[in-house]
Amino acid sequence: MAENSNKETDYLVFTFVFPEHLIAKDRKASSTIMSHLSIILPLSSTLDAFEDTLASVLRHQPMESEIFVIHDGTYDDPHDLELEGVRFVERKSNESETDAVLRIADESGNEFVHILGSGTEVEEGWCEHALDFFEDTSVFSVSPVMVFENEPSRVATLGIGYSSVYRPLLVGHRQSQQSASKNVRRVAGPSRWGGFYRASLLTAIRESEWELIDEIFDLQLALCIEKLGYENRVAADSFIHLSDTIDLSGELKSISGASLFETLCQFSHSNRNNGFLGKLRSSVVDCVSTGLSPSVILNSFSRFGVRGSKVADDFRIAWDRLCWQVRDSNEEVSGNESVRRAA
Repeated sequence: MAENSNKETDYLVFTFVFPEHLIAKDRKASSTIMSHLSIILPLSSTLDAFEDTLASVLRHQPMESEIFVIHDGTYDDPHDLELEGVRFVERKSNESETDAVLRIADESGNEFVHILGSGTEVEEGWCEHALDFFEDTSVFSVSPVMVFENEPSRVATLGIGYSSVYRPLLVGHRQSQQSASKNVRRVAGPSRWGGFYRASLLTAIRESEWELIDEIFDLQLALCIEKLGYENRVAADSFIHLSDTIDLSGELKSISGASLFETLCQFSHSNRNNGFLGKLRSSVVDCVSTGLSPSVILNSFSRFGVRGSKVADDFRIAWDRLCWQVRDSNEEVSGNESVRRAA
């Protein structure tokens, strides 16, 4: 693989040029993985759940790793943990939680990143077991096993998967560990409640203009890694305990229709689902070129499991934005062709 090559990934209405030279430097085995780890904890959920997670990480913190806490400016470190090396990072104005994660991954200079959600607790050695997989240079993410805090024999999720139209799925949810292990191949990447990544991937995404959406950034990262030809691994010996107060399936159901639709469109050129999603892309272009109302296409969205006027409104907003992007893209192509003819 060329050190300075760029890999172009075609999405529905734009071309995402992935600066692969930024990740090429990472494609080497490391014998000092633990000294290059950023553990990032976004402060979300309840304050008690967050502080339980932070206390758990501090109890079992790997040597020479760094802990970063993302907050909105209202957390004032009441326990003086900054004196113990915890770095508190306030989100910038109009900066999303995911953008803040990408910024820390980039600016920390560490080789690997562990994102851990509030309401989780870790155990001794959870990082070592997961990070060992990065000695394989084709691996760009690792999924720990999430188990229920009060029933650790039962899996909360092995990681994020997706349906034929890119609806996110919790692989192994509520199964025994033995039963869940049979579904490892369905895991596309880590869930947003706990995952390990090569920092260079996150840096490259930050340097591109691709926008990650907070509620489905885990699915977007998984699809990006898969589309670029890299791999995810499930670390069967790396356990993260999830509080019973966290309703994983409920949070997935609350994802907006606009986010799902945008993700479906972004990855519609995947080798998987070429038939239907290719037709969907053609439908967008037809709507733009003929002036057809998006409501005609929205009537067919029942096949996605879409129900209710709120979801339809979300789709309509996303559809309008995508149509404008197609128009802009077509105008740019026409302009370039005119310039070539004139030349």
